[in-house]
Amino acid sequence: MKDLLLVIVLLSCCAGCSGEAEETNTDSAVSAPEAAITCWQRIKTAGSAEHGDIEALEMHNVGDLFGSYNRIEEYWMATFHQAFTVFNGYISEGANDEGIAYLVGRFGKEGAQADARLLFGALPTLCGPADAESGIADAMGISVERFRHVLNVVRREEVRLLLEDHDLLKRYYRAALWKGIVIWPTLSLALNENAEQLGKDFAAAREDEYWHHARSFLLMACATDRLDLLEGVAPHDLVRVYHVWYKWLQDNVDVLVFDPQHFVWRCSSEWQHWSINGAPERLNWLKQGYNLGYFPPGPFEDLSGPPIVAGLRLKL
Repeated sequence: MKDLLLVIVLLSCCAGCSGEAEETNTDSAVSAPEAAITCWQRIKTAGSAEHGDIEALEMHNVGDLFGSYNRIEEYWMATFHQAFTVFNGYISEGANDEGIAYLVGRFGKEGAQADARLLFGALPTLCGPADAESGIADAMGISVERFRHVLNVVRREEVRLLLEDHDLLKRYYRAALWKGIVIWPTLSLALNENAEQLGKDFAAAREDEYWHHARSFLLMACATDRLDLLEGVAPHDLVRVYHVWYKWLQDNVDVLVFDPQHFVWRCSSEWQHWSINGAPERLNWLKQGYNLGYFPPGPFEDLSGPPIVAGLRLKL
């Protein structure tokens, strides 16, 4: 059981909806269920009381970073586990859609420390619809149907939130790229293959899987610097926009160049337009692969307090 719980925690840290629901004001604490507000207070402060010594560490004054490395990793793993436990308890006690929407809507509202606990601890950020059959639902003490429903509500509210606020989408994208949810940091071939697969996923999706694929499309649009296509688009209209974007991708995939300063692909005829470590060079995508440091140094630029060390990216 210990190993199974660890798997759940790891999956919850990493990568839909039946019917339509009324728009939820996810930024209103007044309209949120009291239990959701209490849950959020516990999620955003997870780990703080037990690890006061680690809380004092800052990225620029850690000193002997390698000597503190294990302590910092242990701190974050325990913190994320606690955040997951809080969220799991809230779901197991019968959280409604409004409460889940409130929690998703906290993203970007209270700083990087809170966002890290939300994305990498509480919410099933890496889970997909198929994970409902993997034993996670049983371990959480809920039915497969309940797990799928919760996941779909999370994805639906993520899509609505990120589609409305592109600054939040960029913030979410950076965290997703750092964690590895976005899996095409340098290879144009991989980007093209993932884009093609997404079209197949949209076409074959069950009714309750739309939002999961919609979130994937938002990340691809952000990855290719085409947020302009999302202006004024309704959350349920993303399949149509996907086809517009995919046609553009096919027309321009040979001239897409990765911008390592902003971690996005841009359309350019100048292969040497971008630089790596300050030195312009022609990019040989297939040979250089993932070895050029194209992952952001951390999930959030504004992170202060205990650093999220690089090793966590592979352990979460």
